[in-house]
Amino acid sequence: WSDLRDRLKSTWRRRRLDGDEEVDLGEGFLLDELDERVEVFGLDDVDVDEEVTPQPLSFSCLDFETTSRFVSTARIVEFAVVTFTSQPPQPYVVSSRFSSRVDPGEPIPIEASRIHGIYDYDVVTAPTTAQSLPRILDAVRGSVLVGYNILQYDAEVLKAECRRHGLDSDFAATMSSLRGLVDV
Repeated sequence: WSDLRDRLKSTWRRRRLDGDEEVDLGEGFLLDELDERVEVFGLDDVDVDEEVTPQPLSFSCLDFETTSRFVSTARIVEFAVVTFTSQPPQPYVVSSRFSSRVDPGEPIPIEASRIHGIYDYDVVTAPTTAQSLPRILDAVRGSVLVGYNILQYDAEVLKAECRRHGLDSDFAATMSSLRGLVDV
């Protein structure tokens, strides 16, 4: 029992990997871009029941770049979905990455371009929003969805874009399939 607990605790603890470039994903997560491992740390007080069999864990991170900071006028110009998977006590690994620029069907305001660096000429050959939305919904379906300000912004932008393109029921089905929605 104590051996299992110690092994789980050490797996969840943050550690420095010599020579590797690390990116801090916020409280509890660490991404090592060279070998694509993610470790959860800070769970020293976790009580582990020795009869628990660790199950595969996964979550997907979603992020948008848009034409506006206001949901009502925002159009997606770029998206990224990165899925992390782990079979405890192993660390998380990047199991899929999916990103694309998106042609929003209207000019990108210069104020927005100055923030994210995406200009009209960057999206000329990109898929349209109508082409991109089903791919985004498929990429996050059934996952624990994680993102910065996702509840107030990204999920609302996705909902509004789906509504504009007649995908209300697809959006609703995807949202109801989520195992969780985590705002970080």
